Amino acid sequence: MLVDIIRYGNNGEGIAQKDGKVIFVPEALVGESVDISIEKDYAKYSISKLNKIIKLSQNRANPPCPYFNVCGGCQLQHAKYQEQLKIKSLKISGNLKKYANFDGVCEIKPSFHKYNYRNHMRFAVVNKKLCLHKNKSEKCIEIDYCHIACDAINLCIQPINNFLSSQNIDIVEVDIKAIKEQVLITFIAKNDALNLNVKSLENHLSPFFAFGFYLYIRKTKNLKHLGGFKKIEYKNSLITYIRPLSFLQINNEVANMLYNDVCELVKDEIVVDAFSGRGLLTCLLAQRAKKVFGIEIEKSSVLDAIDMQKQNNIQNVEFILGDANKVLTQLNKNIDCLVLDPPRAGIQNEMIFSILKMLPKKIIYISCASNTLARDLKLFLNKYSIKSVQGYDMFPETDEVETVVLLEKIDE
Repeated sequence: MLVDIIRYGNNGEGIAQKDGKVIFVPEALVGESVDISIEKDYAKYSISKLNKIIKLSQNRANPPCPYFNVCGGCQLQHAKYQEQLKIKSLKISGNLKKYANFDGVCEIKPSFHKYNYRNHMRFAVVNKKLCLHKNKSEKCIEIDYCHIACDAINLCIQPINNFLSSQNIDIVEVDIKAIKEQVLITFIAKNDALNLNVKSLENHLSPFFAFGFYLYIRKTKNLKHLGGFKKIEYKNSLITYIRPLSFLQINNEVANMLYNDVCELVKDEIVVDAFSGRGLLTCLLAQRAKKVFGIEIEKSSVLDAIDMQKQNNIQNVEFILGDANKVLTQLNKNIDCLVLDPPRAGIQNEMIFSILKMLPKKIIYISCASNTLARDLKLFLNKYSIKSVQGYDMFPETDEVETVVLLEKIDE
């Protein structure tokens, strides 16, 4: 079947129309004419397979990764980078228009690097080899190099594969974090009947990096240090630490840009940073705010945050352990600014009711899922107006994008 691609879908796929029905065409670009076959047919739309490109877009790129179309990590390697940014801008603007009646255009701040930017990867282990999940599947594919992973992580893949092949153990995942010249490797197992000796692995890893090793047992949630350093330490404007269970933004340079922009929106105010994670943004906000409260549900992250607070001698921060959706209702404070950075699912109704009761002067909403972001924003628009929307390409070559929205309370 021949169709013309007229626009993009929410996940970056091409969209065609035929006989009044929408047809989703993965890996097709606007302006292309393509030959397709229908794989799944529904009442209002169809999902197709791209067979052949008849008319090629000038925005098409040759994917460098041999696993593209198989691995589920990247969706947009077939598009030149400027077209990727356009796709992401349309995604944010389309969702905000659909749910929150936003008519503006969302600009995307580009990543400093299109490839080799990821400083955190979690690999599945299948047949004692590091693997990534196939596209939209629980099945996995063995890889020897990931084009979006940083060099330090890629240099670990083969040595870890060799190490795992020599071990009679049941490792199910391997988590690797890398910042600058420091690499933290965590082996994840189902049960605790294990004892790993990483000496042989250390001898085969790159001499240009320092390594730390851990074993994490899912069943008991026990974390054991196996050797090397215990945490990554690095300094930007703050001294900060990364531990095995710490949350880490995968694109450090873009994350720093986003955090700097968020901090610029705050000055001498009382701020609540809900979903504060390991406290990096909270402590950065403290440099400009009068007082900051950080709320986080993960105990290990709160301990990281308190450690960072002490190391940097920050006096105007208070960290609270608990579910932000519930704690906010109990926080009896006059809040000037509320910073939200929830999981992909967005915020719960309980928190929305609390916010509408507290009515802070402004809300800064950070999200990696513009559909749930727009859904939540809609509930605030009787009391707040959207002052700015900014996108950040935290995840080049993928269909994911980070968004920051500033809401200001409407004067009654």
